[in-house]
Parts: sequence; structure tokens; C-alpha cells
Amino acid sequence: RRPTRRPTLSPSKRPTVNPTPLPTRRPTNNDIVYFDTGATGGTSWSGNIVGFSYYGKNPTSYPMIIMLTTDNASTWYVGFDSRKVSITKVENGQSNLMGALLAGQSEIITNWRNSGFDLVLKVNEIARESNPVIVNLEITFGPQGASSLTSSSTGREPTAVPTLRPTPRPTPRPTPRPT
Repeated sequence: RRPTRRPTLSPSKRPTVNPTPLPTRRPTNNDIVYFDTGATGGTSWSGNIVGFSYYGKNPTSYPMIIMLTTDNASTWYVGFDSRKVSITKVENGQSNLMGALLAGQSEIITNWRNSGFDLVLKVNEIARESNPVIVNLEITFGPQGASSLTSSSTGREPTAVPTLRPTPRPTPRPTPRPT
């Protein structure tokens, strides 16, 4: 079939539906958590966040965004869009999605703040049955004390009992050379 009318180059009517207005209020401290990891490791943050869709009408006391403090011109944001947790880096006005995580997944940012330590973001759970949907998130930076020294970080399993103390001095004669 052929159209009965020829289309015009410009619309003849104004749109009947207005676009969604932008938020008119600034984010509050309840909306954003500012997490300064420091530069030497050993810090962590864990808690719940809610999705961006609750901006301006958050029915909980949980934040929507975790802002990771850095020492340079970039800023990192962690948030939830009702399906996945997104990790976004903003630098020089450019926004880049650096990762998207589902429940049980982790993202590692190596050499965070040029410290030699990694920043690990882990999504423990996305509670879709709750209203609003709540995400349980954990962020760790560098070693987390003595309990963090496990077989995965040392490469060896711990011994069942402590090893014997070293001898106070070397043996008197060296052992013969193998042949």
C-alpha cells in the first residue's frame, strides 16, 4: 500500500507528551556514600544500596551511589540500575562504564591509587524479592589484617601445628656435596 499523504519535513503538531523532567534537587548525603579508601590499604566498606530509579523518592535509608574518592582527576561511582551493579569512571567530563556485576560476581581494579594494592568490589546479593530491590555490596582495598593471609594470598596451606623454632646457630660442619 502507498501512503495517501506525503510526509512533511517538519512535524505539524507539537508533541502531546512532555519529556521526563530532570531531577530538580541535588543528591543528599542519604543518596551518596563517599568512600575514601586511603592509599595504604586495609580499608573496606560493606552495606546495602538501592537502585537509581528511587532518586528523589528513596523509601529506605540506604544510599543509591557509592562514590570512590581518588587523588587524581577521575571519580569512580558504584550504583545499581535494577538489573546490575555498574562501575563507572568519570574523567575529564567523560563517563566510561568499567564493569557490570550480577549477584556473586566481583570486579578487581588493580593498583588502586597507584598503591600496589587492588580494590575489589563484590556483589554479595541482589534481593529482588524486596521492595525496593536491595543490593548487598562489599568493597575492600588491600590486605584486611592478619585474617586476610590465606592460602590464596600466600600460595601455601597453613600448617596444622607451628613449626619448630630455628636453631640458634648453624651446624658446625657443612654437609658433603652431592655427587
